[in-house]
Amino acid sequence: MPFLGKTNKSTPHQGSMILFDGTSCAGKTSICELLSRNAPAPYHYIALDDFITEIFEEQKQNPLPFNEFIATCNERTESMYVHIGSMVHRGNNVLCDTTLTCLEDATSTYRWFKIIKNINNVMILVYCPFDAVVTRLQQRNHHARILNQPRNSRITSIVLRQFDAMFKAHRDKTESTIDELSRAHIEQAFELVRDDFADAQEFENLRAEIIGKFGLCNRKKVFISPRLNYDYIINTHHYPVEDCVKILSERLP
Repeated sequence: MPFLGKTNKSTPHQGSMILFDGTSCAGKTSICELLSRNAPAPYHYIALDDFITEIFEEQKQNPLPFNEFIATCNERTESMYVHIGSMVHRGNNVLCDTTLTCLEDATSTYRWFKIIKNINNVMILVYCPFDAVVTRLQQRNHHARILNQPRNSRITSIVLRQFDAMFKAHRDKTESTIDELSRAHIEQAFELVRDDFADAQEFENLRAEIIGKFGLCNRKKVFISPRLNYDYIINTHHYPVEDCVKILSERLP
């Protein structure tokens, strides 16, 4: 799924968008919130969660078939990018906290890029390894239950599918490689969330699907790289949020 590229047709009255892409629990929100207070210019903070949380809450209560659920999420997501595009063209600066890659196929992502490529933008991948994302997911959902804040919880299967959709595997290390992924990491992570699946068959099917998609059925590990191209990549597993924001504040417009 290649990045369609930017036109960046700037005008004196046009603002810009800094887009933070990544799976849930990768650290995007923490970075955006801190950066919005330290950026050299004022930015409006817009999060995908503001557009789709209601859909996720409905899905937890009355699950739709997966394709219908994702289609509804994609419609709301596209409306967010249209809204951001309108804001930027009116001269506003926007920090966008999103998960850019759609889950069912490339069609929606291409539609979103048709909007994004005409906006002055900087694209940043916020990366966190598969097993670390799952650990953070468990912690997040645990705190949401303790505090009785169900809106802050995330659907485990969706988060796992996000990682699968955002990254691709290589047998050999390439210039775009950002990490290694092992079958052991995937299997250990899945065991942490086994109880999150009411249907044992769904659990086994998704585990086998992700292992297969990353080519780990007959090998122990692979190298991975993002499916899209980014201006910057930050690894929140290696660097504290404060360090990430400090570096970005010095480099971003």
